[in-house]
Amino acid sequence: LVSSVSNAKIVARGYSVTSTAVAPLQVLFYSGTNTVLWHTGVGSGSSGLTGANFGMTDGLFETASAAPLQVQLTLTGVEVAISLAYFTEA
Repeated sequence: LVSSVSNAKIVARGYSVTSTAVAPLQVLFYSGTNTVLWHTGVGSGSSGLTGANFGMTDGLFETASAAPLQVQLTLTGVEVAISLAYFTEA
């Protein structure tokens, strides 16, 4: 989702996740490949649009220094749009 920055952390300030997924879907944000920072679930249970939004001025979560911010979806074959507001911090 966001490449690593030398000697800096990536701080997520807010996100928006939207999808037309009917089945439950987990969206996981990682620092690098192993550390889960945040997760949220979406899924409409019927036809339609579903999603999740959250934001905070100081930041929701941050990666380790020099680690990329990655995202993983627990369901394949669905369209998911992810918007992220972030900044870097030494």
